[in-house]
Amino acid sequence: MAIVDPTGNFTYRQLLRDVQTLRYRLSPDGMDLNEARVAFLCPNGYEYVVAQWAIWAAGGIAVPLSTLHPVQELQYFLEDAQATVLLFHPDHAATVEALPANLQARLQLMDVQQSIALASTTAAVPRDLHLSGHRRALIIYTSGTTGKPKGVVSSHCGVQNQVDCLVQAWQWSSHDRIHHALPLHHVHGVINALNCGLASGATVEFASRFRAEDVWRRWIDGPQDLTLFMGVPAMYAKLAQAYDRMPKATQVQASKACRQFRLMVSGSSALPSPLYHRWRDISGHTLLERYGMTETGMVLSNPALDASQRREGSVGYPLPGVQVCLMDDQGQTILPKPDQPGELLVKGGNLFREYWSRPEATRKAFTADGWFKTGDSACQATNGSWRILGRNSQDILKSGGYKISALDIERELLAHPLIRDVAVVGAPDQVLGQQVAAVVQVLPEHCSTVTSLSLEAWCQPRLARYQTPRRFKILTTDIPRNAMGKVSKKAMVEHFFM
Repeated sequence: MAIVDPTGNFTYRQLLRDVQTLRYRLSPDGMDLNEARVAFLCPNGYEYVVAQWAIWAAGGIAVPLSTLHPVQELQYFLEDAQATVLLFHPDHAATVEALPANLQARLQLMDVQQSIALASTTAAVPRDLHLSGHRRALIIYTSGTTGKPKGVVSSHCGVQNQVDCLVQAWQWSSHDRIHHALPLHHVHGVINALNCGLASGATVEFASRFRAEDVWRRWIDGPQDLTLFMGVPAMYAKLAQAYDRMPKATQVQASKACRQFRLMVSGSSALPSPLYHRWRDISGHTLLERYGMTETGMVLSNPALDASQRREGSVGYPLPGVQVCLMDDQGQTILPKPDQPGELLVKGGNLFREYWSRPEATRKAFTADGWFKTGDSACQATNGSWRILGRNSQDILKSGGYKISALDIERELLAHPLIRDVAVVGAPDQVLGQQVAAVVQVLPEHCSTVTSLSLEAWCQPRLARYQTPRRFKILTTDIPRNAMGKVSKKAMVEHFFM
């Protein structure tokens, strides 16, 4: 069994047959699409996989679109990628119809379900194309938390390298069955969860969307045959909150159901310390934290086999075939010393090929000797494991001559028993350069208890004076995050502290 989704079960035989069918619809004469950009808008499920593989089989570049994005953003991605074809699931026909008429006229619009069902059964199966591994395969757009989203182009070799290193490091096999509830327009969902599973002959069981109560229901009431789950911290937080609302007897069942998994992975944003410990209490699992980017795939990972070697706040060690080092403030490549921060640099076959149609941005992303500049500040511990201090552009604050990690401050604030979520940002300050500020979410019943003064008092024994936020914005509603659980801190500053 390859795919299980809310509509049914699909074998590898059926998947390969339908991929050939859709490939024929994309290129009836069997000719190479020659890297034409083919965008596809499909929910998590079988048709998504058929679309992705058929585009590759036909020699096109796959451009996955998010079903969560508004029409205006989809228009930007389609125009920026210069897509010539848009495959769509009938559930999203209304979204396609809402695209500007001039854009629709430039695209070949294809209903993916109809295209599979209506393909001629008498047509000759086109010959396999022998594509160079250096050909472009995939364009995934960055999340846009620090600027306009850029199209990250990966080659077939790049995708293969990303998959191979994770299959090896996380011990994937054909006996695995992953419960997949991640969005399918980011590396986390596309590579780590989907294509690693299929490359291993495993079964990928899709949830149509993430809803904590539904996930728990599947784990508790469904067959106890799941082996992997991957999520972002916000998903684990919602699962923990749903667990807390359960009757005691159901909580016992829920904790027992977590034993079916051999591995649970967290990534795409920093895992808060309280959640790290809370999830271990609930499930018995020490979450495997890892680090990667759209441009690099996964770079660092904690050990998969020995949970006792995973460390809170650590993202582990370089994955097979990946090299890392640091760059100092003068732009010099340096060998890491314990706890010495610097910008993380990466080399390896996992790296992206280019930013689509942005040669200057591509050039600036690499050092002269070929290291990719991640833009993330990191340091290495004495045991060789790595810790991410934050994104240089939004998580490393420069205040009064100090370089401050926003993530370190967030970890301390999240240990407060009445705080549910937090985002630490740098507010403009004429004297300090940036002033440490925090957007804090508390439960409505505690809004009168949690004040700026009480939060300063909480920080006093835990943080240095220069790390302690000088301004607080206290909310009783959720802090806005994107589908991968990331906050646009630039938007936070503009909205709350300008």
